[in-house]
Amino acid sequence: MKPHASSTIAATPEMELHPIAVATLEAIAASGQTPYHLSTPQEARADVSARLRAVAPRPHPGIARIETIAVPGAVAPITCRRYTPIETTADGAIVYAHGGGWVFGAPELFDPLCSWLAVAAQCPVISVDYRLAPETRFPGALEDIAAAVRALANGPASVVVAGDSAGGNLAAAAALMLADCGDATIAGQILLYPVLDHDFETTSYRALGDAGRIISTADMRWFWDQYARSSADRMNPLASPLRAPRVDHLPPTYVAVGGWDPLHDEGVSFCERLKQAGVPVKLDDFADMMHGFCSQAGLLDRADHALARAGECARRWLGRKKGRSAPR
Repeated sequence: MKPHASSTIAATPEMELHPIAVATLEAIAASGQTPYHLSTPQEARADVSARLRAVAPRPHPGIARIETIAVPGAVAPITCRRYTPIETTADGAIVYAHGGGWVFGAPELFDPLCSWLAVAAQCPVISVDYRLAPETRFPGALEDIAAAVRALANGPASVVVAGDSAGGNLAAAAALMLADCGDATIAGQILLYPVLDHDFETTSYRALGDAGRIISTADMRWFWDQYARSSADRMNPLASPLRAPRVDHLPPTYVAVGGWDPLHDEGVSFCERLKQAGVPVKLDDFADMMHGFCSQAGLLDRADHALARAGECARRWLGRKKGRSAPR
């Protein structure tokens, strides 16, 4: 099944949940995992880290090397994880913000996703180990991503900014922040099931926000409480990019959403706003997918398809290196 482009917001999922997604939810239920909103940030971090580290590493075989680098940050040097593919034809790099509700996650836990994206894009992906909430609240993580973009850029349109879930929020906010400043560094943005608003009353939240899924409405309320507690912070477009007063100055955008994700509607709404403003947009709505599916790169065809499409967009936005043939 191919993903379908969507310009409408569905009241209910259009397809049954994918069997692999069903098996994932069943495994989580059987494990007795405590819901995020009933955990402390430290407990949530330990649980997620233990579960992800228990899975055998599976970076894409097309990766030449994975290495740790440091770049200047907003307040201190930032550690990053760089994925360099064997085949590099795109002229630039992708700066990546990992998911985790702004509370947990680390670059090495996203090796499959970032390595598959690097190979598809034919350029390095640099995943940023940004500061986490609640120790660092809004806009600290955003400042780290924006600082990494500035440090890694080598000229106009030389960086694609990308992220999944809360990392998609940081990527979109960084693109908005830099565009508002007149910075032409970012060539495009890749947003995988991003958090783009703090509205918990959308149709997809009401239909899909119950417990027993990857994330629930209660979980998302808890994540927001850790990151941007005040209403003033949440209303800030750099926390809720869907509320930006203008988006016509944003770069070309690729968005992937899942039909079984409470965040589905805000991703679709953001694409509609960009299209209305004349920004080139490609939306893939994977009707049988839940939140977080791209983390299963190499195991799930929908994840591989989304990252292939994202990589194709990145190659086009960044252009090709001189002396290299155009990517097919």
